[in-house]
Amino acid sequence: MRSQRQEWFRNYARSMGESPLAFVGSARVPDDVIGTAARIRTAFGFDVNQRRQMPTWTDALRHFIEQADGLGILVMCNGVVHNNNHRHLDPREFRGFAMADDLAPLVFINGADTKAGQMFTLAHELAHIWLGQFAVSDSQPVLVPDQDMERWCNEVAAELLVPLELMRHEYNSAAALPDEANRLARRFKVSTLVILRRMLDVGGLTRQEFWDAYHAEVERLRAIPRGAGGNFYLTQAARVSKRFAAALVTSTLEGQTRYNDAFRMLGFSKLSTFQRIGAQPGGGAGMSYLLDSDVFIQVKNLHYGLDFCPAFWDWLIAANAKKLVFSTEKVGDEIQAGADELATWAAGRGDTFFLKPDSAILPALATVSSWATGQNYEPAAVSHVPASRRLLSRRSRTGSWAHGGNARGGCSFNQEDQDSQCLHWSRR
Repeated sequence: MRSQRQEWFRNYARSMGESPLAFVGSARVPDDVIGTAARIRTAFGFDVNQRRQMPTWTDALRHFIEQADGLGILVMCNGVVHNNNHRHLDPREFRGFAMADDLAPLVFINGADTKAGQMFTLAHELAHIWLGQFAVSDSQPVLVPDQDMERWCNEVAAELLVPLELMRHEYNSAAALPDEANRLARRFKVSTLVILRRMLDVGGLTRQEFWDAYHAEVERLRAIPRGAGGNFYLTQAARVSKRFAAALVTSTLEGQTRYNDAFRMLGFSKLSTFQRIGAQPGGGAGMSYLLDSDVFIQVKNLHYGLDFCPAFWDWLIAANAKKLVFSTEKVGDEIQAGADELATWAAGRGDTFFLKPDSAILPALATVSSWATGQNYEPAAVSHVPASRRLLSRRSRTGSWAHGGNARGGCSFNQEDQDSQCLHWSRR
């Protein structure tokens, strides 16, 4: 299934015209560990001091995953088999794997591991992505694997999370070992096991002292109870990668992917679950949508007249306040030219709903136009507001189309369906 998801996303990225990711396969095992870690840190915008300010390891891990997602890496995190919370993946058997691809690099993290353990696994698997390799890993920071590649990835991960020079500066060898290990773990938002390994690396512990401390710390960590699972809809998006989920939800809403295929790849079978995941931040339907004139005009004439079903129009106002839906000044002008009840409604929305083009948008219009011209659309579809579209919109106001209330015999605007219906209309 994970390879199917990766293949789907690769095809999606290609259809969107995305360029290959230059960092995939850009490193080699003989490369300098410190230099490689520095390049990864730069690509991520990974700020060790910023992580220090994060209150918990969970916050630091979430931010780390979001940084990977922003760079184009699919990060999937799951601790159970097929959403079955009674079948856990054992971190002692494997902690993660990487599947390198220049359009859809994928990292899987065993979510049954501790947050600090997941942090090191992600760093380790990122090193594999930089190598352009597929690998299944038991990425324990204290071990020295037999394979050169695994050893190198461990070293890069440790350097990425806890830079050696910074460790030398921060480490207080006079402090009690347990207290200092815990302090530095909080400082760098890593596990105490990673800190113990770095203490060995800077010469603060002998090898025997290190192993004695390591075994004692493992026993202590195993005795700590695990927490609860959290929000399913947020967790499910993380299980399949928020980047993947957002792309799949968007593609499905646009009609490019069938719903049953989307359900299969997301790991559930209910439309309501799909809608709730889509509505989560980063889930695809949680993005902002720009509404065309026909969304307002056809809905007013065919579905939800302003006097017949005011709940829909109230929801549009509320959705705009939440920064979910907007339109443009040109659309507002077109609607107000109709001099009808819809024109009055639009006039009351102002430029917070019907946005004016600003200095950031105007230069982008040429880029968008060039992209649209290269997509083999009909010429009329490429222009900003085609004359035929303006004519169709005005004729729909005064033509023979029935008013929504008279045609349907009652307002059927359902509060549970409002988001998905608006998104459907906005994508026509």
